[in-house]
Amino acid sequence: MPVAKYMSIRMLLAILAGRKAKIYQMDVNTAFLYNSIDETVYVEQPEGFKVPGKEDYICPLRKALYCLKQSPRARFHVIAEVLADFDFKQSTSDPCIWIHQAGNGERTYIALYVDDLIIAGENDATIATIKQRLSQRFEMKDLGIARKFLGIEIEYGHDGSIKIHQNQYIQQLLERHGMGDCNLVTMEMDTSVKLTSITKNEASTDPTEYASIVRGLTFVAYVIRPDIACVVGQLSQFLNNPSTTHMHPAKGILRYLQGTSTLGITYRPPPLRLQGYSDANWGGDMDTRRSTTGYIVMLNNGAIAWKSRRQPTVALSTMELEYMALTDATKELI
Repeated sequence: MPVAKYMSIRMLLAILAGRKAKIYQMDVNTAFLYNSIDETVYVEQPEGFKVPGKEDYICPLRKALYCLKQSPRARFHVIAEVLADFDFKQSTSDPCIWIHQAGNGERTYIALYVDDLIIAGENDATIATIKQRLSQRFEMKDLGIARKFLGIEIEYGHDGSIKIHQNQYIQQLLERHGMGDCNLVTMEMDTSVKLTSITKNEASTDPTEYASIVRGLTFVAYVIRPDIACVVGQLSQFLNNPSTTHMHPAKGILRYLQGTSTLGITYRPPPLRLQGYSDANWGGDMDTRRSTTGYIVMLNNGAIAWKSRRQPTVALSTMELEYMALTDATKELI
C-alpha cells in the first residue's frame, strides 16, 4: 500500500506556512475492515464460532482482514474511490497526496498514511464538509488540530510559521539506550575523524546495540534532522562489524541530540522559491576512496529534502534529476 512520503509532508507544511491555513488530523477506525477483496481467500472458522458438526468447514472472505496480504491494496483502492467522488485529484508526484481546488482557486489537501490522514486548507467550511462526508463513509475519529503526525511534532506560530521537530522520539531513543541523563556535546562529530573498517588492534562492540542506535538515528536524520544525515550515513556503513571506534561517535550523536532535541525545521513567511544546494568531497571514503555527495532543498525558509550518498565519481546528475522532480511536485501543490 502506498503511503505519503515524509518529503511530501514537509513540502505540504512548507507551502501552508504563512497562509493561515488550518491543519487537522483524522483517524479511520478499523480501516482495513471496510474493504472488499477481489481475490478468493478462505479462512478457518474462528474460535467460538465453529458450526457443530462442520468444524472442518472453511469460510470464504468477503471483506479484508488485518494481516491479510491483500488488505493494504484493497484499503487504498477504497479510499481513493471515495476521495475521487469528493472531486479530489491525486498528485502525480505522490499518490497519497490528494488536492481539491474550488471554483475560487482555494485548495484543500489530504495526505494519507494507512489509517491516518491530515486535512489542510484555508477554508474552515470546506474542511468541515470534507470531515462530515468522510465520517459518513467511514467510522472516523477527529483528532482536531494536528499536533503530532507520523512521529513529527508540529507547532504553530502566531505569524503563520510552522515548526516541526521530534523531541519526544529523541527522548525515547535516549532512554532506550540508557543515555537519558548523558552529558551534552556541542557538535555531532569531530570533522577530523575519518571512520574506517575495523582493524586487528580495535575491540569489537555489540553489533545489536550498535545497529539499534544507528537505526534510531537514521529515522531522526531522515525525518527531521539534516544536520546529522551525513555522519549517520557514515556510521551505517559499519553495521556488519562495528568496533568501539564506531560506537563512540554513534553515542556522541545521541549526546548531541540530548542538547538539541527541540531543534527542528521552521517554515515561515515571506514565501521563498525553491532553492537547492549541493556539495561533494573527493575520495573521502577511507576504505573505498569513493566520493560523498550531498544536497539540501529549501522552501519557505526551511529544508524539505536532503540526501547524502557515496558515489564512484563526483557526479551530480542524479541530484539534478531529483531537484527537477521536487520542482514539479512543488508547482503541482502550489
